[in-house]
Amino acid sequence: MCNLPTDEEYLDQLYRMLKDDEWMEMRERAGQNQDPAAMARQAISEGTFTHDQFDALVEALRESGSPELYFRGQFIGRLRTMALSMLEPYRKQLENVPVGCLPTRQLNAGAYLTPRDGAVILLDSGVILHLGLLVRSFIAYYTWNAPDHFAAGEPYCHDHSREAFAHTIQHLAAFCVSGNIEHLRKITTLSCPSLGTIDQTVEMFATGIEVFIMLHEYGHIALGHMSGCSVRPIHMGPAGDLTLWANSRLQEFEADRFAFNRYCSSGIRPADIAFAAGLLFHFFHLCELIRPPQNPTHPPGLARWQQIQNLASASLSTHLDSWANYLDRAFEPVSEGLPHL
Repeated sequence: MCNLPTDEEYLDQLYRMLKDDEWMEMRERAGQNQDPAAMARQAISEGTFTHDQFDALVEALRESGSPELYFRGQFIGRLRTMALSMLEPYRKQLENVPVGCLPTRQLNAGAYLTPRDGAVILLDSGVILHLGLLVRSFIAYYTWNAPDHFAAGEPYCHDHSREAFAHTIQHLAAFCVSGNIEHLRKITTLSCPSLGTIDQTVEMFATGIEVFIMLHEYGHIALGHMSGCSVRPIHMGPAGDLTLWANSRLQEFEADRFAFNRYCSSGIRPADIAFAAGLLFHFFHLCELIRPPQNPTHPPGLARWQQIQNLASASLSTHLDSWANYLDRAFEPVSEGLPHL
């Protein structure tokens, strides 16, 4: 046992073994075209942040353009801290589980067994980095005609056509299941001049999705799902094997339920949590339509959404203005005309 890597060391080995060098290079090139200090000053001038947040904001923006820094940087640390604050009475069991965000473009996240029979959690930067664009595109698409139940009473963004925002969601889904960068190049809504440099509504719901994903993975560990599952090892040399767990569908539903209930313990209204999770699961459904999984390891996205709707039913009935109440209707036309792979 003493010759085996620690769980922290194992996480670093996974980074070296599984990182997508081409994706890293593209992210680094994109980061070179950004000026974090200028972006931070712009966000402060727009009133989104205060002057005393300048240094932290610059560091966060710099990190977003460097996959190596992002892997276990302050953003992942902040997500981890947020998730752990919701994990009583499981916190002591989970607080030492290492968490990293791999520079790959795969549509996955997972809790993995380590050589010391511990666990690590891996998120995926290719999805995490585009959640903000997904949230922004959905809000712009849905509020285009300013429905009466939209609290602001006006569209969120008219910088592009409604169809362009819908196509952005479709191309993001095609990218996530294929990894083909050409789908990202077809997106025409990357710049929205009418919106702030950093939009707090988008950040809130994108972070909500990310925290839900992390709580789901913590749930697999806390609920004992790491034993008794079918496995597929990837050889890792001296580090051992990376064990991919194929949890039962029942366990995936259990982890979703765990994530939702733990998130509700934070005091955030269940309807808002339902919107974050529901947007994610409708996005998964688009991915399933574009490329049906050959050997599905998770229940269908819409089945997972149905469970969340049931769990949040009281809050959704009370808060009729919640966008979660309109996800099914909004995504029907988005599901049409999807890219074919």
